[in-house]
Amino acid sequence: VSASHLGARLAPTLARLSRPAVGGRGILHVTLAGVLLVLGIGIALLRTVPPAQDAEIARVLPADAVRWLDANEPGTRLFNRYEWGGYIGQHRPDQPIFMDGRADVYGDELLKMYVGIIGLHGDPQEAFDRYAIDYAVFPPDTPLAGWFDASTGWERVYGDSTASVWVRR
Repeated sequence: VSASHLGARLAPTLARLSRPAVGGRGILHVTLAGVLLVLGIGIALLRTVPPAQDAEIARVLPADAVRWLDANEPGTRLFNRYEWGGYIGQHRPDQPIFMDGRADVYGDELLKMYVGIIGLHGDPQEAFDRYAIDYAVFPPDTPLAGWFDASTGWERVYGDSTASVWVRR
C-alpha cells in the first residue's frame, strides 16, 4: 500500500486500525460498530415503508403507466417489455399481454421475434400488424421508443421516466 504517495500517508492509520483495540479505543470501536448497525437497520426499515416501496416499484416497473392504462383503456392488443409482462398481467388480469417472463411457454421463435422487434432487426410494424397490436408500453429511452416516436403510424399518449404508452393512429 505504501508504494504510492497516498499509500505512504495512509499506511500508519491503516496499521493502527488493524491492531486489536484496547482500552478507550475498544469502546470507541464498539460504539462506532453499534452506530453503524443502528444506521443500517434504520435504512433497511425505511426501505420497507410503503412510500419507499412505491417509489422503488415506480422506478423499475410501469406502475404509473398501468394506472394511466386503467383510466384510459387505449386498446385491446398490447406490446410490452418482456420484463414488465408479469407486472402488467398481475395488475390488469383481463389484459392479454404480448410476453412475460415465462419464455418456456412462448417458445424460441416468439422470443427471437421479440428480440428482433426491440433490436429493430427488420420492420417492427410487420409484427405489430401480424398480431394486431394497437398499443405498446415500453421504456422511453430505448431504440424501439425512438422508432415509435418517429413512426407516423404511432402516437405517444403517455410518458414518464420509466414507461411510455404509444397507440396506433
